[in-house]
Amino acid sequence: MIKSGILIALAGMAFSLIFLAILLSNWSKIRQTKIAKDESERYEKLATEAMEVQREILQKQKQLAKDLAEMKERLASIEKILKEVE
Repeated sequence: MIKSGILIALAGMAFSLIFLAILLSNWSKIRQTKIAKDESERYEKLATEAMEVQREILQKQKQLAKDLAEMKERLASIEKILKEVE
């Protein structure tokens, strides 16, 4: 009788340990998934910000190109005036 009680207790402890191991394993997987999701969201935010900065840079480059073209036109007109004055 005592032996069967011990066997039942050991079986209960083994079941508890297996159940606990499964719970810890699942908790670990859920935690890893959450961490990966958070990292993915951070990278997505960085990529979005980088795209916005690239758009701003492109707009500024276009404006600089327009300004440079305008300056070239003005310089050409000044050179023309100076040649006429000579």
